[in-house]
Amino acid sequence: MTTETFKDKTYRLININDNFYCGKDSFKNRTSDYIINAFDENYFDNKIILDLGCASGAILFEVTNKVKKGVGIDVDSKKLNIGRHIIRENEIQNISLHEARIENFIHKTEESYSC
Repeated sequence: MTTETFKDKTYRLININDNFYCGKDSFKNRTSDYIINAFDENYFDNKIILDLGCASGAILFEVTNKVKKGVGIDVDSKKLNIGRHIIRENEIQNISLHEARIENFIHKTEESYSC
């Protein structure tokens, strides 16, 4: 088990294979559970999902083992870079993070998303 803390904080605690990623405010113990638990257990299975305003991608990381593909969009490069670091470090193949304004991305993407 390792823990990595970022000064350019993540909003949520991220746990991938017992590697924990957090920000300087990790004492708040914010997770993505409240979002994930709002859906049925199998809701994300094999879907292509789009996370608008993804920050560091915590929600995407929470469902990475369920989804076919996850795409995150945000304008904050510092938070996206944290997520990209996590993707590289854990060799995650089905999650990608993009720096863009939401309205620009929506108008340019040709991909269809399940949710």
